Amino acid sequence: MTKMMQNMITTKALRRLPMAVMACVSLGYGIAQGAGSAFAPGSEEDAVVGKRGAEIFAQRCATCHDHPQGRIPPTAALAYRGPDSVVRTLSHGAMKPMAAGLGPEDFRALAAHLTGRQPGKGPQPTANLCAQPGAPVRISSQDWPMLEKNGAGERYQPDAGLAPADVSRLKLKWAFAYPGSAAGGPVVAGGRVFLASGSGEVHSLDAQTGCSYWSYPTERLIRRVTVGAPATAPYQAHVFFGDDQGFVYALDASSGKLLWKTQVEDHVLTRITAAPTLSGDQLFVPVSSIEDPLTHDPDYPCCTFRGSVVALDAVTGRFQWKTHTIAEPSRLTGQFTPSGKPLSSPAGAAIWTPLVVDDKRGLIYAATGESYTMDNPPGAYAIMAFDKKTGAVRWQRSVLPGDKERFAYCEKHGYTDCRNVFGFGSPPLLATLKNGRQLLVAGQKYGMVYAMDPDRGGRLVWRKRVAFGGDVGGIMYGMASAEDTVYVPVGDVHAPQGGNKGALVKLDLSSGKTLWRADAPPPVCSWGEQGCSAAQSSSVTLMPGIAFLGSWDGHIRAYRTQDGVVVWNMDTAGNTPAVNGVDAVGGAVSGYSQVLAKGALYVTSGAATQLRPGNALLVFTPDGK
Repeated sequence: MTKMMQNMITTKALRRLPMAVMACVSLGYGIAQGAGSAFAPGSEEDAVVGKRGAEIFAQRCATCHDHPQGRIPPTAALAYRGPDSVVRTLSHGAMKPMAAGLGPEDFRALAAHLTGRQPGKGPQPTANLCAQPGAPVRISSQDWPMLEKNGAGERYQPDAGLAPADVSRLKLKWAFAYPGSAAGGPVVAGGRVFLASGSGEVHSLDAQTGCSYWSYPTERLIRRVTVGAPATAPYQAHVFFGDDQGFVYALDASSGKLLWKTQVEDHVLTRITAAPTLSGDQLFVPVSSIEDPLTHDPDYPCCTFRGSVVALDAVTGRFQWKTHTIAEPSRLTGQFTPSGKPLSSPAGAAIWTPLVVDDKRGLIYAATGESYTMDNPPGAYAIMAFDKKTGAVRWQRSVLPGDKERFAYCEKHGYTDCRNVFGFGSPPLLATLKNGRQLLVAGQKYGMVYAMDPDRGGRLVWRKRVAFGGDVGGIMYGMASAEDTVYVPVGDVHAPQGGNKGALVKLDLSSGKTLWRADAPPPVCSWGEQGCSAAQSSSVTLMPGIAFLGSWDGHIRAYRTQDGVVVWNMDTAGNTPAVNGVDAVGGAVSGYSQVLAKGALYVTSGAATQLRPGNALLVFTPDGK
């Protein structure tokens, strides 16, 4: 073992898990152990089909899911993904290589066993079609058309249509059940809600009633969408998104008609997990992959994927440029797996999160993930700045700790391989002080917040530890900024015994000084104690006087920005009658979970979660009106 490798892992033996075990992290996320379905069969036919699925599960899956380790989902958790989501993951998603030799009827049987239902029987948007086609989509300043609200990534809604005094009166107005499962959070534009579902569809709903204008099927895995109008077509709003084969799509936002489709990456393990970012007539796409779990398989010929940023013409979909986060191409190393498969390097530095646009400096900022190999190439664990016109890397700043700090952290906390701890699972944000100075702020899974000077090549201004950190924890999904302050969510899933797993922290933007810290209350989950966590691995949504933050206990809370006092608390994890004819099932609140637009708070419950998945979109307004 090389010295570099020793510094990346602990002195404890490196436990290598079989490929099938590691890949299971993508099928679902856990709440409880157990060999059977979490739900009784819905019908006699479901029971018969599910019995065959139980046999397949025992042969192919039980070793992994009945004895889960680390991030592997327990069997009982898989039911909360929904039968269609289970089938899609086996046929098109991360489990496809592991499902080799199984066919559509096998997938159906497994889904029936795990969920108690066969696929094709879940919620459908067509159950509540809008009576009229709807007005053309026009985007206003009160909308929330991108994951991060705007290109700067500030997640701040200055014109929310709500006063702080209204927040305590927020009540449910309507709910929608995502077909399949909740894939990611919503965006709101032009009187409509746009979202992707676990069924591989993109949906357009009426923002006032939840009726469905259109649904676009892809037969692929879609996570999140962006709505925007190119500069040369200001009255033609588009819906942009990417899939799990590296294709990027543009739909007409008003009708759902496909405008163009372009493939930006052809690596077999490619995923586009964040929505693209629109700036003028350019569309910028972050590219990631699911090769990282396979790095734990000793016989996988690791690794060949490199993250990238791609610029497309937003009107036509034509390529403009593509730049890899790791400049050096992956090459054979001359080393082999135990069975003789060749190893390659460098690889990794995927971009999981949205990109940030800096029009003033003509730059695009990206936060990158870990290296898939042990050589830590430039571009991994970094904040990178790309030229908007050419794609040239203008500067990059790695935040990977030095060998001594890294080795001590990994050994102290018992990680056998902690490369993933030091990557980014949260996008950067370009924050502006009242005096006009700008800082680029980034939050790391390691629990550190960094402020960098964009005028000095990313020079570090300050750094602040706010969280314990971890492979699934630290700072995830999105901070928010306004009024010379930064609000940081803490999702310390693996906090030490006695440590608080969740918090919201308010920092001074210029210095990094902690202004207040609001620890999450002890978790009380409607589903019971198993898998109940106070971790707040969710993006912050900010309006004047109020910060909203979701939690893995299924709650969404509103914090007073003056002092961090909770002024509103809503449990989203129950069953709620949905406008599309079935119950919406809530779960943990995670990911890019809530947005504010025109006096309404839109919350996705059960997406991007490793504890309690769900399929609920819940819309809250003052007094539910």
